Amino acid sequence: MSTLESGTILINARGSVRIIRSRTKADDGWNCTDGAPILDVEAADPMTWTPYTPDQLALALSVASQVEALSDEPLMAGGIRTWDACSGRPCVLPKLAGVVRDCSAKLSHV
Repeated sequence: MSTLESGTILINARGSVRIIRSRTKADDGWNCTDGAPILDVEAADPMTWTPYTPDQLALALSVASQVEALSDEPLMAGGIRTWDACSGRPCVLPKLAGVVRDCSAKLSHV
């Protein structure tokens, strides 16, 4: 997703979630459902936040659940737990969503 809009879900590597609601009064960022604003420069930083539409996030979580069910690898299993309750380990959800996006892009060009 290249532009942010109301309803976009931002997730960082530690599993923090921000849901964009509306533009700030100063028009320099976004109000989020948690009541705290986020500046455009921070929200658009791909090193900090990964944006998802609700459908993209649902798909990423579905894929993550399927991978977790198939894998005994600690990082994969821990990634799902990190998403649910921060354990201090990096969340793998953004990586899994990237795989899904890549696969989706390749399939749409076939």
